[in-house]
Amino acid sequence: MQLRKAWVRFFFCALLIIGLLSAVMLIVFYNSSAQLEADRTEKIEEFVRSQRNLLGDAEDIQQLTNSLAEQFQEQRNRAMAAIALWCLALTSVALIAFMLLGWLFFRHADTEFKIMDDLTNMDTLTEIYNRRYMENELQRIMNSLSRSNGLLSILLIDIDFYKLYNDTYGHQQGDVCLKAVAQTLADVPNRATDFTARYGGEEFAVVLPDTAGPGACTIANKLLNNVYALNIPHEKNAAAPYVTISIGVTSGRVVYMQDWKDYMKRADEALYASKHNGRNRYTYLDFQAGEKNGGD
Repeated sequence: MQLRKAWVRFFFCALLIIGLLSAVMLIVFYNSSAQLEADRTEKIEEFVRSQRNLLGDAEDIQQLTNSLAEQFQEQRNRAMAAIALWCLALTSVALIAFMLLGWLFFRHADTEFKIMDDLTNMDTLTEIYNRRYMENELQRIMNSLSRSNGLLSILLIDIDFYKLYNDTYGHQQGDVCLKAVAQTLADVPNRATDFTARYGGEEFAVVLPDTAGPGACTIANKLLNNVYALNIPHEKNAAAPYVTISIGVTSGRVVYMQDWKDYMKRADEALYASKHNGRNRYTYLDFQAGEKNGGD
């Protein structure tokens, strides 16, 4: 939107400048035409005066005057054509220059906007999408899926005993752990429409459009195994000697007027069940009803 407004402003500024330049060219053209006309008249009169004594009668003078006038008119036309071509060439060069500068400027601006947009949507620590992006994109996806009553699955993920990990190994090592887990989570969903985001603290969300419950559970199980395979020591983890995660999974058909918070609430209920049942596992809850445990 900002780029589009900038394009409009530049377009009107370019038109204004080109209009002013064209007006200057027209003034120059008019003044040149008037000056040439005055010079033509003055030279004819001067020549006629100088030759009056050599000419026989008024008819000869008139013929000479007409002949000179035709010659000067032809010269004037050539001069005016040259001036017009010069004005046209100058205006064309100015237009091309303005368009080239505009293209270069907006190409650079578009890159800057994309960088700013990425910075706005990315979590600086983990280098995956942040909650702001997740909320906006998830609602957009739900609006799209609601038109066809499409399927949506959401995984809400929490690193087990992460506070104890920070207390034991330090916050710097905790950041290293958080980034490693985040990158591992983001690597599993491989469709263009899927994405992983940091939901807050040590919580993450995986959004899977057009994915039913069994497919979401397969992804959840893969996430559990891949994070465990990192072999990050965690002596305070009651579920395993390494860093592990707990996952809440929900899936349902999106209908009109549903809010993304409704799905996140259901996924949070499933996550709570995973923690309650021992962690390092996933729990699946259908968005409407039902429960299935797994991932021990």
